[in-house]
Amino acid sequence: MNTRVLVGLLIAGLVMCGRALPADELKSGPQAGENAFIPLFPVIVFHAEQPKRVGIRSDFVEEYGGSPVVVIFARTVSDPLNILAKRLDAELAKHKQDGAKVHAYLVMLSDEEGLQNKLKDFAQRHRIKNISLAVDRNDPSGWKLAKNADITIILYNRHKVQANHAFRKGELNEKTVDVVLDDLPKLFSKTQALDVAPAGAHQESAGIALFSAGNIKWQKGPPSLPKGAIIALLEGDPTKAGPFVFRLKIPDGYRVPPHTHPKTERITVLSGTFNVGMGDKFDQQATKAMPAGTYGYWEAGMKHFVWAKGETILQFHGMGPWSIQYVNPADDPQRPKQ
Repeated sequence: MNTRVLVGLLIAGLVMCGRALPADELKSGPQAGENAFIPLFPVIVFHAEQPKRVGIRSDFVEEYGGSPVVVIFARTVSDPLNILAKRLDAELAKHKQDGAKVHAYLVMLSDEEGLQNKLKDFAQRHRIKNISLAVDRNDPSGWKLAKNADITIILYNRHKVQANHAFRKGELNEKTVDVVLDDLPKLFSKTQALDVAPAGAHQESAGIALFSAGNIKWQKGPPSLPKGAIIALLEGDPTKAGPFVFRLKIPDGYRVPPHTHPKTERITVLSGTFNVGMGDKFDQQATKAMPAGTYGYWEAGMKHFVWAKGETILQFHGMGPWSIQYVNPADDPQRPKQ
């Protein structure tokens, strides 16, 4: 008996016994036990908790902090994906009724024309209430999603992955949806219940660092800000993922034109008076004063403008990477002059 015939008989025997040969295991995205504290900036189409954020880019990872989260990355819209979303939405509603603070978001990785309208229609038709929907034309950097994974589902708590499921096109069905939903309780184990960030995300720098007023090293401000500002980095790196703290000293009359940030901005005024206004046009009369001792924050994507009365020192803290986008590109100091 030649080898080809023997292999054929073996395969036939396995099929007759109901034992299909296992497909290669598909791995996509961070696996169970790995870190999921990875920046993500899709365009929001439907926000389950903050409807006003529709149309902006926002980082769900930073927004939801250390809460339990289900994230779905999908490359194509399909009936099985619709079934998964509807059933997951219903399950999340049950957990929220029991007091669980859980979030979920679905990111479509596609540049398909009209996709945003399709997602909006889906949310309305199926009364989706607990899953935010977003779109990104490209695979998010750092998530390491497999190109042949049509759907990747990651469950994480305190930014630590509890379960990961990846499916090639055509592999997601009612049974595999059951498998995914069966893993939801892993998000709510007693050891994972606290709504705090993972040890690696918000921990202080190794050892101890104390900064007295006379021991702070000031340097020229970043090129993304108008000239005149100086900065002192106290902890972390605002350009990288993770926590940061820095101070900014700006002169009297200093102003920054209308702009946005991809993450919530958090500021404490240490001296002077900081003035902030909301909108896409600079209007000094429409600003609100923040005198020394004031703390304030405004959500990611909010268009705002600022100016200083007297020399002002501000302390910023948040989660990187941090950036600034000007409403009018011509206001960007880094833009070449015409």
